[in-house]
Amino acid sequence: MNDNLCQLSLQKLGKDIEQIRLFRDITRKTLSEKAGISLNALIHLEKGKNASLSTLIATLSALNRLDWLNSLSPQITVNPLKMVRGKKRQRASRASSLTKTGLEHKKDHLKRQYNLTLDQYIHMFEFQNHKCGNPGCNKELDLKSSETCVDHCHTTGKIRSLLCSGCNTALGMISEDNKKAIGLANYISKYAVAVDKPKD
Repeated sequence: MNDNLCQLSLQKLGKDIEQIRLFRDITRKTLSEKAGISLNALIHLEKGKNASLSTLIATLSALNRLDWLNSLSPQITVNPLKMVRGKKRQRASRASSLTKTGLEHKKDHLKRQYNLTLDQYIHMFEFQNHKCGNPGCNKELDLKSSETCVDHCHTTGKIRSLLCSGCNTALGMISEDNKKAIGLANYISKYAVAVDKPKD
């Protein structure tokens, strides 16, 4: 099949590449420049048109998703990783190494409760660097755990981020009220234990 990918696999990969690019809020121009390919080559790749294997590898490398090549191994006649010359292989992230089977218990809940796919959930986890979405918390999250919560606006239904169970519960307890949140922050500051300076 020379340097071209099987059309069926290419269409799926193109769609997945576009999805993760949009989720990370990366423009086509930015991604093509980072990958060192032409803008037209990236457009063709995302649309599932004929694209070279080197274009695919450069794009996945720019997205830190070279692990996706594993799903193509039966259809590629050359070892794709050998084509990544002069580039340091990215260590697979914790999310990438997890099989979807290990997350099957979350699949139905995510779809029913938030209309969220398993792939979207994993992408959110990676985008947040495995941390709670509350910048004041930054707690390490476990992708499989029920302690990792999908936070959404109860008015619009819009998904916001992944939170640890503590932050998610706190948000609910104050009814997402900014006034209460600011008041609690001021309250904590007011009664914080002062550290006495040593006397001369």
